[in-house]
Amino acid sequence: MLILQRIAEAAGPGTTLLIVERVVADHDASAVAAMSDLNMMVNTGGAERTVSEWRALTWSAGFQMTGTVDIGAGWYVIETSTTRSEGAQTQSEPHAAGSAADSP
Repeated sequence: MLILQRIAEAAGPGTTLLIVERVVADHDASAVAAMSDLNMMVNTGGAERTVSEWRALTWSAGFQMTGTVDIGAGWYVIETSTTRSEGAQTQSEPHAAGSAADSP
């Protein structure tokens, strides 16, 4: 989160940040996603995240998540902006054309 906070501090209003990351389903993750999550935990102490977890993480760092795009094999482009609307964190996520729903 520290890296995202530093980017938000350095970015101007309305800056768009694209994050390419694996996103796991909120329920019934695939075997590949589960193994990737286990690998992250064992080797780096990290974890794969759901869309909801990405939304909360980017919000706490100073960004508003504005969309996700499924690029295949569990990988997503997560679109965020430094322009945040009050109450936007709890509202349903706006999606760009061709973007994925909340659950990958």
